[in-house]
This record gives sequence, C-alpha cells and structure tokens, in this order.
Amino acid sequence: MNLKFIWTKLSSPKKKTVTALASLKAQFINYLVELGASNAQQYTAWKLKERLTKHYSDQLVCVTLYGCTDIVCSSSVTLGDALKKATALQDANDDGDYEELVSTAQAEPVNENPILHTAAGILRKHMADIKHATGVYAPAEDTNIEQYAKFIPDAMYDFIQWCFSEKSYTNITSCSNEGASKSNLKTIAKCHDIISQNQNVYTAKTLDLALKVHHEFGSKNIIDLLHSLGHCVSYDEVRRFLTSAAIDQTSRSEDVYIPKRLQNPRVIDDYPIIDGAIDNFDQNEATLDGKSITQAMAAVLFHRGASSE
Repeated sequence: MNLKFIWTKLSSPKKKTVTALASLKAQFINYLVELGASNAQQYTAWKLKERLTKHYSDQLVCVTLYGCTDIVCSSSVTLGDALKKATALQDANDDGDYEELVSTAQAEPVNENPILHTAAGILRKHMADIKHATGVYAPAEDTNIEQYAKFIPDAMYDFIQWCFSEKSYTNITSCSNEGASKSNLKTIAKCHDIISQNQNVYTAKTLDLALKVHHEFGSKNIIDLLHSLGHCVSYDEVRRFLTSAAIDQTSRSEDVYIPKRLQNPRVIDDYPIIDGAIDNFDQNEATLDGKSITQAMAAVLFHRGASSE
C-alpha cells in the first residue's frame, strides 16, 4: 500500500504537522476505498501505526495517549509541542477533526494481542534471569513459603496476583509497595508452575509437592498425573531425590547397612534410581494354641542399570 499519501498529510506545510492516528486511519481507509480495496474497512489503526513507524523510522513520532487515540507527528516537532497540540485538539476539537477521531477510535475494537505479547515478553525476560542450582537439591530450610516467594520475580508475581485478586487489581497493589508482600500461596504456586514449564526445570515447590504426595499416598499414578498438568516433578525425579537423600544420610552414619553393589559410586552416578518393594508373608495365622504360626516381612531393592550380558 502507498504510505506516501499519509506522509504527505503530515509533512505538507499547508496541513497540520501534528494529527491524530484515528483521523489518519479514517483518511487512509477512504483512500483505499477510492483505489477499490475490498477490505479497506478492516484496516486497523494499530496496523497503520506499525507500518508507518517501520517505514519512516526516525522521521515519524507517535505519542501514546491513554484513553484516546495516539498523536502522530513528524520528527521536527518537539514532544512538548506535540502534547500541547494534543491538548488543543481535546479542548477545541480542532475544527471537528478531534470529534471525528474520537468517534472512530471508540468504534474500533482494541487489538489486545500486541499488548499481551509485550507482557509475555517481559515475563519471559524476567524468568530467563532466574538462576538455577544445577546438580544439587535445595536444603530443607529452603522449603517454606518465604523462600518460594523470593524465587519469583516481582513483576511476575504482581501480574499473576492482579489476574487472581480483584482487590490487588483495582488498587494496583504491588509486592514492592510498603505493606504488601508475596504472601498469596496460590499466586506463588502458579508462578512456580509457569517458571518450571518455561525453563524446563524443577523448582522447590514443584519438587516438594511431589514429595508430599509420595509420602501421603505413595502413588506413582497421582504424581505423574500432576506432573502432566505442570504442577510437580515426575515420579522418576522423586525417585532420584529420594536416592540422593538416602546416599547423603548413609554417608553421615556408620550404623546403616548398605549392600556392596549399592556402595559403588560409579554405579550410583550412572544409574541413580533405586526402587524398593516390601511385602509380608503369613502362614498359619491362627492356631488353637497360638503356636507354629508364621508372620514374616521381606524387602527387596531394585537398582536400575544396564542389563548384564
């Protein structure tokens, strides 16, 4: 499309050097209609602004005015002059042009995708700056809500909190404000889930939740289901942690028996997951005299590794 038409409107000495984006859009649509464009009415002000700024680069300046349309001017106009002109347009309607641009701007639905895309980019940048400890698990003292909260960037916490809380959204409450803090467990949990999925790593919350479920229910299926929904680590990661915790515990105590094969550091490093199975064996559970009964329990450890030839 010929954008020179728009630039002529801005640079001609007989025309205003400061005008409104919505007014330009209306004129441009009329120009497209005259050229016979069938979809001219679908052309948005945001798209026009994007193409103008890209095409003319530093020759064009756009001033964003919240609540109404943007102001567009040539680079020779100072920002102060542009704002003064914007005020004059609002106060005096500039011979009816401003009334036209306001009605045009209100009739056109706002394209929210660029705003959402920008917000996502900001959050992704903050998540990329998070430092993750690799090769080690967080100490027990870090498994609390205060440490969970410190892990989350302030901008991300505020955004998620505004999505959840009507009060925080209405008052624009930030966790960096005096009297405000990162105390909402639901917001903290959602932030950890998003960070975990974005960075493809586990966080303290996603690991702790899986360990809690394993301790309470011992169910591989429940853990893997929660993992598939992005709420916690996988069952295999739980087993790695438990094996790591067991190795750490036995290294601190000489009174714990460990089978020789499981003491080999090279084997443990190559295949760190150890599974256990426990079952009871009962025979003659009840006799007349209470003697000659058998009640036994056996435990078996399975060490994952390469199959032996």
